[in-house]
Amino acid sequence: MNGDLTLDEAFELIGGPTGESLRGVAAGYVAPLFWEERNGKGEVEIRNGTMFFLDAGAGPFAVTARHV
Repeated sequence: MNGDLTLDEAFELIGGPTGESLRGVAAGYVAPLFWEERNGKGEVEIRNGTMFFLDAGAGPFAVTARHV
């Protein structure tokens, strides 16, 4: 076995206890982020993303993907 999973095998794996465990680990590192923006019509839209916190020695700061 070379370690590659089929798509069906991956869905089965993530849908069981392994997936629950991974979600629990990820939830311990990320925080939800919500904000409002006005669209081209002037209407308020709610946006969301996630961030995690990192301390590189000068105090903690939030990290998120550039597109957020």
